[in-house]
Amino acid sequence: MEILAQNGYRIIHLTDGKMLPSAVDLINRRRADGIDFNFIRNFPTDIDLLKSAKAVKSITINDYSWEFDYSAIHSLTTLEDLAVYTA
Repeated sequence: MEILAQNGYRIIHLTDGKMLPSAVDLINRRRADGIDFNFIRNFPTDIDLLKSAKAVKSITINDYSWEFDYSAIHSLTTLEDLAVYTA
């Protein structure tokens, strides 16, 4: 996984949904601040796993599916930056 500096945050750029558990682990270990969901394959139907990311500060979602459940965002109390792009 690639971690890049973006807008003052260390952002994990995910292109495969199967890597989401590893991304959450990096956030919990304070190695990254957020995730850019830009999946090419294995796009999940929800981001409930993020509820366990207690230190997440930034989320960007590039969603190409109208069936996506965003509700986990409401439980992210440390979130400072949010961007959601839909088709």
